[in-house]
Amino acid sequence: MPKIVDHEARRNSIVRAFLELVGEQGMAEANSRALARKLDISNSLLWRYFDDMNQLIEQAYTTITEDTSTRIQYAVEHASGLHAFNLALDEIFPISEVSRVEAKIAVSFWGLAVSTHSQASVTLDELNEWSSQLEGFLQQAVELGEISASAPLRDLAQMAISTAIQAQVEYAMTHSENRARTLRESVDAVLRLAGK
Repeated sequence: MPKIVDHEARRNSIVRAFLELVGEQGMAEANSRALARKLDISNSLLWRYFDDMNQLIEQAYTTITEDTSTRIQYAVEHASGLHAFNLALDEIFPISEVSRVEAKIAVSFWGLAVSTHSQASVTLDELNEWSSQLEGFLQQAVELGEISASAPLRDLAQMAISTAIQAQVEYAMTHSENRARTLRESVDAVLRLAGK
C-alpha cells in the first residue's frame, strides 16, 4: 500500500524550513540544494511540491504576511490607541529576529513581483490592510486624547507603513539593525508632532 502524503502539510514544512534556512544562512545561501540538505531529501523531491524557487518564495511571502497579521492580532488584543499602534508597528519593522528574517523574504518577493508582475496585488492588499489597522488605532488615540483630532490619520498610517517598508528594504540590503531602529524611532517622532 503506497504511503499517503499530505501535500499541503509537506509544502508548509518546506516553507518553514526555508524560513529557518534564510535566518541561519541568509537569502543568498538559501538555495534549493541547501534546503534539500536541511530537509534530508533529494533536490528532485523538493520540486514535487513547488515548481521552482520563485513559487517557493511566493509561498514563503504568503506565510510571513499571515504570520505577521497573526502576531499583530495577538499583540494588540488588550491594547488600544497609540499603545496598540506601536505594538502593531513593531511586528512589521525588522527589529526582532523573526521580523528580520521576514524582511529578507519580503524584499526578495517584492523584487520577484516587480520583475515578473506576479502577485503584486497580494502585496498591496496586505500593506493596505495593515495601514487600515494602524489608522483605526490612531482614531482610537484621538478618542483617548492621545493625539490631536486635526491629525491627518490616514497620512500618518501610510507614512508608518512606508517607513516600515523602507526599513525592511534597508535591512535586507545592509543587515543594519541600528538603521531599522532609527527609522522606527522616526515614526515616533512624527507622532509626537501630532500630539496635542
